[in-house]
Amino acid sequence: SYLSRFEANRQPEDIAKAVDHLQQAIAHTPEGHYKEYTDPMVLERAIEAQIRAVSLVPDGHSDYPGFYSRLGRLYLTRAEHSPGVVDLASAAISFELSAKSQVGHPRHRFKAAHAWAMMSFKLSLSDSLEAFQVAIDLIPQLIWLGTTVEDRYKNLPQLGDLIQQAVAAAIGAEKHGLALEWLEQGRSVVWGQTLQLRTPLDDLSSVSSSLAQELQKTADELHRASSGPAAPRIGHTTSLDPSTSFEQASRNHRSMAIKYERLLSEVRDISGFERFMLPKTTSELLRAAATHPVVVVNIQESHSDALVLIPGSSDVQHIPLPDMTHDKAETARIRMRHSLNGRGSYERRGVKIIGECDYFPQVLATLWTDLVKPVLKELGYIASIYTFVCIIR
Repeated sequence: SYLSRFEANRQPEDIAKAVDHLQQAIAHTPEGHYKEYTDPMVLERAIEAQIRAVSLVPDGHSDYPGFYSRLGRLYLTRAEHSPGVVDLASAAISFELSAKSQVGHPRHRFKAAHAWAMMSFKLSLSDSLEAFQVAIDLIPQLIWLGTTVEDRYKNLPQLGDLIQQAVAAAIGAEKHGLALEWLEQGRSVVWGQTLQLRTPLDDLSSVSSSLAQELQKTADELHRASSGPAAPRIGHTTSLDPSTSFEQASRNHRSMAIKYERLLSEVRDISGFERFMLPKTTSELLRAAATHPVVVVNIQESHSDALVLIPGSSDVQHIPLPDMTHDKAETARIRMRHSLNGRGSYERRGVKIIGECDYFPQVLATLWTDLVKPVLKELGYIASIYTFVCIIR
C-alpha cells in the first residue's frame, strides 16, 4: 500500500515505509522460500513487487545489491518452473547489477557475482569471463578485510569452487594466462588462510601502520553498515522525518565506499604495493619458471587441466588431463593420508602389521598414469631426466 501511495503522492516518507516493510518481510523469509513458489500468478506478483521495490532503493544504499539479488532469484525460480530464456537473461542481469554495486557487503555481492558467472557460463553468454573476474576481484575484500577468522574459514570452500569453475571457463575460452592468474589468486588466498600466513594488510602495516589502520577501519564500517544488526534498516528513523535516515544512510554508505577506494589508491601509490590486494599478473608468474618448468593443475569433476610455465617462454601451455577426475584425486588424497599416518604409527611402535593395506603404490600409480606421464609426454621429456616443480591444486 505504501508503494501505491508513493506512486500517487510522491511523498518520500512513503518510500521509507514501503521499503522498510519489504525489508522486515524479507528478514522473516526462509532462505529457500522462493523455491516453494509454484503458482505462476504468485511468482508474477512477487516479481512485479520486487521490481517496484528496487526502483525505490537509492543506488548508494547498502541494501541495493540485496534487492537485485532477490529479484534475480525470483526470475530464476520462475525459469525453473516455466523454462524460458527471457527469465534466465533477466536473472543474469539482476545478479550482474547486484555484483557490480559499489556498496553492500562483499559476501552478498560475491554470491551475486558467482550466480551471474555460473548462469552466463551455462548459457554460453559472452560476459561469463567478466562475471568471474568481478567475483574474483571481490575475494580480497571477502577474506582479508572486515571479516572475522571464523567467517574467513567459512568462505574458503565456496572460494575453491568458484576458482575451479572460473579457471575451467578461462581455459575453455583459451585464455590460459588468465586461467593461471585466477589459479594463483585462489591458491594464495586459500593457503594463506589455511597456514595463517601474513596478509597484504600485515605487509602494509610494516610500512605505514596508520594507513593500514585507516583502511581496516573503513572496511569494518562498510561491512557493519551492510550486514550488522546495528546498521539502520531502510526506512528506520529516529527523527520526525521518516525519509531523513533513509537518504542519510545512502549518503553515508556512498561516502564510505568512496573513501575506501581512495585509500586503496593511496596504498597502490606506495612503492612495492602497486598490486596491493590484486592478483599477480601472468608476466610475474612466468618468472617462477626461470630455471625449470612449473606445472599447475586444476582439478574438475570430470577431468583436469595442466597449465605449464616453460623457462624462456612468454606463453602458458595448456595440457588436457581427461583421465584425472575429482573423484580420483580425492581418493588418492585420502589413501595417501591413510598410508602416511599408518607408516608413522608403525615407525613409532617399531612394528609392522602383516596384511595391513598400504595404498601408497596405488596412489603413485594413479598420479603417474593420469597426471605426470601425460604432462611429461606432451612436453617431450618422457625419455629424459628433467627436474620439475609440480603444484597440484
